[in-house]
Amino acid sequence: MFSLNRINLHSLRVGFWNANGIRRQLQEIKEFLSDHDLDLFLIQETFLHPGHNPQIPNFTLYKNDRVNTNTRSTGGGTCIYVKNTLTHHQIPTPTLTSSEATIINLKLTNTSSIVFISYYSNPRRFTQIDDLEKLAKLHNNIIFAGDFNATYTSWNNIKNSYRENCLNKFINRKNFIIIAPASATHIDPRATARHNVLDFTILKNILFPATATVLHELSSDHLPCILDIETNIKPHSTPNLFVTNWDDYNYKIQHTNLNPININNEEDADKAIENFTKDM
Repeated sequence: MFSLNRINLHSLRVGFWNANGIRRQLQEIKEFLSDHDLDLFLIQETFLHPGHNPQIPNFTLYKNDRVNTNTRSTGGGTCIYVKNTLTHHQIPTPTLTSSEATIINLKLTNTSSIVFISYYSNPRRFTQIDDLEKLAKLHNNIIFAGDFNATYTSWNNIKNSYRENCLNKFINRKNFIIIAPASATHIDPRATARHNVLDFTILKNILFPATATVLHELSSDHLPCILDIETNIKPHSTPNLFVTNWDDYNYKIQHTNLNPININNEEDADKAIENFTKDM
């Protein structure tokens, strides 16, 4: 664990960005971290090789490289730069099938922490839900930030597709929250192409006020974003409202044993009702 003396944080500034390669942009990144006083910077598509660890003063680097054994080139990759004054430690990334991630645990107080995941979804893979399910089990409080390669109206795009619909259903089923910028994060160089919000955050059990902003800085086809989290404000309370989550209901119905059972008496009926209610 990297530990200094900054506990009881009042706020956090978290940058996230698809860099399309960071080696040629390291000086820009250093200036960006300083200019915007970032606590963490979560980067996707680093294009780094094993053994190449571009250091930035006053920050600790954690990274996961994508190694393509079929070619000499290395694409993909994720990393996180964490300010050295923050108490934190890295979490090993589980085996993923269609995504890439770098993960750290950041201590907020002596009794609470948040896991940050620098996340990249491969657009050539059909689904990322299994990976997200696996990552979501790592901690009670999680912030995913990165390039999900998914467009949906819920996060300020103008069209939906099947792949993105699956992601939206997953988020609703888990009662997670999306914090997305209001304007496009991916700038397509083609004149007739549509710009989209591909980079955003997904929050699990994060009840602090948070906002995401796009900045027209840095050199990539993606724009950097900043997530501001007000950790000194009392978290939003969650009212005890009883609202049916139909996506969750359908999911549980599909994964519940509904085979006919023999009911011979009142005790059998009570037991069957108890088991069905427990599954729901």
